[in-house]
Amino acid sequence: MGSVNFDNRSFQLHDEATLCVQSKELAAQLTECFEADLQVSERMHPGRWDDRTLRHRAQERVLTLVRRRL
Repeated sequence: MGSVNFDNRSFQLHDEATLCVQSKELAAQLTECFEADLQVSERMHPGRWDDRTLRHRAQERVLTLVRRRL
């Protein structure tokens, strides 16, 4: 769930699609799911992102090369 990026890259590369639903029940369920996710989430501060280990950064680089295949 999230916002849609309305551009060619998003449609062609990411296979994004949009579905609009007007349902108070579904909105309530999604809100509950979001709130539950927040309870087990951890805030990411900018400094913490910058302090990632060299190993973590290397893994990100490798995954960037294959992400289109995943």
